[in-house]
Amino acid sequence: MILRIAVLSATLLLGVALIASASRTEAVPARESLKQFPMSVDGWRGLDEPDFAPDILAVLGVDEYVNRSYRSSAGTVGLYVGFYESQRQGDTMHSPMNCLPGAGWEPVSSEHLDIPVVSQGAPRTISVNYYVIEKGLNRHVVLYWYQSHGRVVANEYRSRVLMVLDAMKLNRTDAALVRVVSAVITEGGSTQDQASQVTVEFVNGRYEVVFDKNTPIALTLSGESGELAVDGTIEGTYQGTGADMTFTIGSVKGSAEVRYEGMSHTLPFDQVASQLGMDGAGSATCEGDKLTLKVGKTTFEMVRAA
Repeated sequence: MILRIAVLSATLLLGVALIASASRTEAVPARESLKQFPMSVDGWRGLDEPDFAPDILAVLGVDEYVNRSYRSSAGTVGLYVGFYESQRQGDTMHSPMNCLPGAGWEPVSSEHLDIPVVSQGAPRTISVNYYVIEKGLNRHVVLYWYQSHGRVVANEYRSRVLMVLDAMKLNRTDAALVRVVSAVITEGGSTQDQASQVTVEFVNGRYEVVFDKNTPIALTLSGESGELAVDGTIEGTYQGTGADMTFTIGSVKGSAEVRYEGMSHTLPFDQVASQLGMDGAGSATCEGDKLTLKVGKTTFEMVRAA
């Protein structure tokens, strides 16, 4: 760690000296606005997120940015691209991981991810940063990289070294930071100790439980086996973390059917949701990739999706 900091400090000092010594006005090439980035990409439809507050923009120091969410049947991802026309006057790119602890997010794991792409008609592989971050029940996957002059660079220190070289050779320090974020879906589990396959998603204080009718819940009625087939969705909100949580059911929609001794009977879905949904005081405990939620008499044991 001491060696890395020393090398980085030397690199930054050298870079500042070399960039400051250049007296020429930086050549900023003509380009299209980031707003022209397609709103529809291979089945994903984009939606512009609200503009950043002035204090956030002051910290970022970007000359232009785009901040969108893209949705498809596969889910939702967030896209942020921040462009810097020049990094000579102190407005430089920095790792988004530097800001996460202050916002309550903690990194769980990290690695480099190789992604095959096609660039100018030719296939190649780019390497990007892959992080899993966590705050309370929320877990997100973050991909990010630095992009400039046809290069995709994962390492922040290498990106800064290349910036210095570009300043000397090309009289350019323009570059962009690209970040893609997606929530991790939690799947599987048991309800009241009876196996039932469900999908549960926690995102920023909201939860969604989706039941699969093809995997009914096993029941025991008067000593006889039966099953409850549930096809629907329960949405709600939650507050708190750990042993002190509160869940509130919001909207419910779907159908439920109990099957017993060759007979079937339809049940009101709101009644089923009141038993299977998350409503009231509860607690959450994590052990590795296993998440256990206890809300009233209902226990959800879930494994985080990779």
